[in-house]
Amino acid sequence: MQRKIRCLTLFFATFVLGFGLAACIPGGTPVPLPAGSPMPSQAIPATATFLPTASLTPLSSPTGTPLPSLFASNGGDLTNFYTLDTPGNTSIAFSPDGLLFATDEAGQAWILFSGIPGISQLPSHTIELSCAEREVSFAYSPDGQEIAYGCNGRLEIWDARQGEILTELRAAKTHDISALAYSADGKYLAAGTTEGVVSLWDAASGERLGDYDELVTEPPSSVRDVAFSPGGRYLAWTSRAGELLIWDLAARQKAGRLLYDKSILSCPTFSSDDSLVAYAVWHLDRVSTDIDILETKTIKLKDSFPGIKVENVVLLKFSPDDGKIMAVSARPNAAMLIFDLARRQTVTAFIANPDTSLRLMSAALSPDQGILAIGYYPHEVQFWATEPGPLH
Repeated sequence: MQRKIRCLTLFFATFVLGFGLAACIPGGTPVPLPAGSPMPSQAIPATATFLPTASLTPLSSPTGTPLPSLFASNGGDLTNFYTLDTPGNTSIAFSPDGLLFATDEAGQAWILFSGIPGISQLPSHTIELSCAEREVSFAYSPDGQEIAYGCNGRLEIWDARQGEILTELRAAKTHDISALAYSADGKYLAAGTTEGVVSLWDAASGERLGDYDELVTEPPSSVRDVAFSPGGRYLAWTSRAGELLIWDLAARQKAGRLLYDKSILSCPTFSSDDSLVAYAVWHLDRVSTDIDILETKTIKLKDSFPGIKVENVVLLKFSPDDGKIMAVSARPNAAMLIFDLARRQTVTAFIANPDTSLRLMSAALSPDQGILAIGYYPHEVQFWATEPGPLH
């Protein structure tokens, strides 16, 4: 069964999203999980053997063809084709090959699923970690073989398929980890902390290469998100106190810093050629968000989509051709917007879930851009696509 998004009127879209497009909300009620779908049960030991990649089924449509890219949608229906009942969901991620999906479990564990349960009909796996009452951060390495985990001042790299710890790293001082990212070649791992420090490691050796204590607010504000550019030259991070900082790793110097008053910045993301960096500016005094795009070399504003009537962007991505940008916000509950940069307009606007009892915590886009996963607190992950999903 499905929940499909149905478009409302142009007037309602103008009022809610402020962009004059048809906003959409899901109809119907939540659907129970399909019978027989494997769900996480008791935790298995951290040394348990995970399923080899060869036994996993890539995410695809019922016909076996790849799911259509969400970037290609132009106002059509989205389908909530699967709902996973798991607590927490402060951090979720697809592996780069699309074969595994991970989410934390109420800050106490993170779970590796063999694709989405019910697609491959393979059991899921749980690794127990001590992270009670804390938010969890994790990131897959580009080859999908490793997953980095951060919480309570601990930073560890695990074998994502064998479930074995590979390296234990020490964060700067004892700060909690608030953001993680691998470089595109997998050589480096960056971690932001709740005290405004970003540390850089050699992912293979575990050697800490440096700490960047560059945020200027007092007291130091928590790092919200970190991101490497695809070419590996730049490292960017944003803070909960309105700061964006870009570091030129090749030149070993700061490329630029911006500070916004009464704002929270999130989700720095680079174009495929490293020339542009986009990020979300949530204006707390105006209850609106700007999507700003800078030229990376000059740190000059190239474009902006201002005054969007959404709050707390948790996902921001360029399309593969850099022609569009997708944004997913927490309020309204799971608003997904797609902006066409050449036409300077919003081409898609959806509200994926009006259930106010669920608080959006995280979002992730599958590697082929065909599935949007949205993590809610206290207990739900929803999977959305532009056509009936693999379970149908």
